[in-house]
Amino acid sequence: MFFSRLLLAAFEFISLPMLGWLAAGALPWLIYRWNRRQHRTTSWAAVDLLLTAVSRSSRQVKLRQWLLIAVRTAIVVLVALAVAEPVIRRWARGSGGIGRSHTVIVLDQSYSMGLRSSNSSRLDRAKAEARQLVESRRRGDVFSVVGWTKSTDNILGRPTADPSLVLSAIGSLSQSEETADLSVAFRAVQAALKRAENEVPHLDHSNVVFLSDLSQNTWQVGPEVQSQLEGLAKQSRLTVIHVGDDERNNVAVVDLTIEPTLLSRGQKVSFSATLQGFGDKAWEDIEVELSVDWRFVESQQTSLSEGGVAAVRFDHQFDGEGSHTVLVSVAGEVDSLPIDNRRWLVVEVRPQLRVACIAGRPRAADDVARALAPGSQSDDFMQTIRPEIFSGGRLSELDLKHYDAVFLCSVSDLNQHEADRLARFVQSGGGLTVLLDGQVLTEPMGHLLPVIVHEAVPIGEYHFDALEYAHPIVEPFRGNENAGLLKVAVMKYRRLTVKQEYRSAETVLAFGTGDPALVVDRRGLGRVAVMAVPCSLTIRTEEKSPWSSFAMSPSYLPVMRELFAYIGSARWLEGQNLQVDQTATCRWDMSRPETQVAVRMPDGSEQVLTTQAVENQGMILLTDTSQSGIYQVSTAGEQIARFAVNLDPRESDLASLDVNDLPAIVATGSASSSIEVRTATSDYSFAPSLLACAAVLLLAELALACWLGRGWQ
Repeated sequence: MFFSRLLLAAFEFISLPMLGWLAAGALPWLIYRWNRRQHRTTSWAAVDLLLTAVSRSSRQVKLRQWLLIAVRTAIVVLVALAVAEPVIRRWARGSGGIGRSHTVIVLDQSYSMGLRSSNSSRLDRAKAEARQLVESRRRGDVFSVVGWTKSTDNILGRPTADPSLVLSAIGSLSQSEETADLSVAFRAVQAALKRAENEVPHLDHSNVVFLSDLSQNTWQVGPEVQSQLEGLAKQSRLTVIHVGDDERNNVAVVDLTIEPTLLSRGQKVSFSATLQGFGDKAWEDIEVELSVDWRFVESQQTSLSEGGVAAVRFDHQFDGEGSHTVLVSVAGEVDSLPIDNRRWLVVEVRPQLRVACIAGRPRAADDVARALAPGSQSDDFMQTIRPEIFSGGRLSELDLKHYDAVFLCSVSDLNQHEADRLARFVQSGGGLTVLLDGQVLTEPMGHLLPVIVHEAVPIGEYHFDALEYAHPIVEPFRGNENAGLLKVAVMKYRRLTVKQEYRSAETVLAFGTGDPALVVDRRGLGRVAVMAVPCSLTIRTEEKSPWSSFAMSPSYLPVMRELFAYIGSARWLEGQNLQVDQTATCRWDMSRPETQVAVRMPDGSEQVLTTQAVENQGMILLTDTSQSGIYQVSTAGEQIARFAVNLDPRESDLASLDVNDLPAIVATGSASSSIEVRTATSDYSFAPSLLACAAVLLLAELALACWLGRGWQ
């Protein structure tokens, strides 16, 4: 009984009403019967004699007549069936066993599922397969539907046996622009199974069906996922349906950067777009376009080898201040996944970049200010920086929101209020640099610094180690070892230890002893840097010599420049340029009377957000960044922030995991035996075959009628 139901469920007529034409199959029989009633029987001796002679072969004549009528009927029936477009679904439920079951359908919505071929996307094929699973249900079966990306959504909320609700949930799933996280999917499946176990009685077994393109970047299994997969396979029948195809070739704009990162009006900048080719195809004459503030600027052509990378550079000059939108895109349709053929960037052009240099000792900040704004003013970038020197006691008076960065030069006597103000400044996107000397840094700064500060080392001769120039601050010195950075003589420094809990902390420079010299870390929207030397010639050791010769080195100015650009760009560049699903944050003046702001989404729709206070600092949090493109935040008709949200480029690699390798992901044992992997295939349509058979029978009917006609004469 089960197999007969499965067989019937596998067949489907796309144009079911056209089956009404099957009634036309009765016409040959009706015509035959009608013609038999049209003649009158008249006795005639000669004919009676002939009929008597033929009576022996009457059965053969009737058989020929019935054969001809049957052929004519078959022609009509075949044409009617072909018009109804019958298909056979190439799938099997594969649930095994009998009794009530709970099936969790997990549909991959990551943006690689948007790849189109044969007028349908991978997601379309996944939804078609899911509908077929529901249509083959047995009475009493229940379903859960999970939409799967970096996060998951149990569409139905709870398991249901209503097929209309399940089909509606499947149909409501749309293409996402996020990547997929396998661990998150497993947790959602476990929750759905647990809920069904508690709410639906008398379930005999459960099935979990993943419908995915098996992207290698998604189906990478680590220890945590390995454990989850083994546990899931032991308690449920796990089926993975591969809805991908053979298409592997794709072009994507995977990165877009700007140099310099801090901008002022009239300054010349360079945009560098990185294009990457995936698959085994080479692309020639790809046209890459640059648009600024939604206006086309210029285009360039480039080529990509198989799996190659190409960089396209555009030079530009901003004449106006404020936020500007930059778009680099590939012109035309070069592949079947156009969503990753563009990349956005929001840049902020400032009238001037302000730096507060706080001197804990007399003239402790002079050398830093000189490095940030040299007297020659030969560099456009340096002309835009305005360092302001204040004594340590002035810190509590400054309105830090007007500054891009704060340099604490030999400051040691901060109170709790000042430390809290600095923490809020960094959290909202500001940059903080702490230059240490022999004075002990007070406790209030401890929670903000990524390092533990120890006593100074004995006076000696130490030198910097650039750690292979791996960090962007010192990367410009790569290949230019004669610039003097490694020749700086350090007589004394404070020993630092990076805190283990601060995993994002990076050591930019070290000493030959292995101790860190410069450590940077992210805090909220901003950055913190700690340097183990004061970087000032006025700070002296016990022997009356400077702590280091760094301030006299030709490398001093470029290092301080790169350090300021790195910590100062967090607010204006990194804080405004995010990836899909990251939270966008901007500052809000709590004294403003408005309590709501409008967010214009990339698709043109609008959302209304309510402002909230975070640690006494007004903040606007935009958590819904599920679309790539430009988000504009405004209130009372005034734009207060703009964000660019881009795709995670990992999903642009369309390479799929080999379906034969998937069962091996689970450790050998009983768990792996409950995993089934199959590939979704296209439905097979019988319509062409039926029409071909009808044409053959039509020719056969003509030949048969001619032959039988001569035989009857």
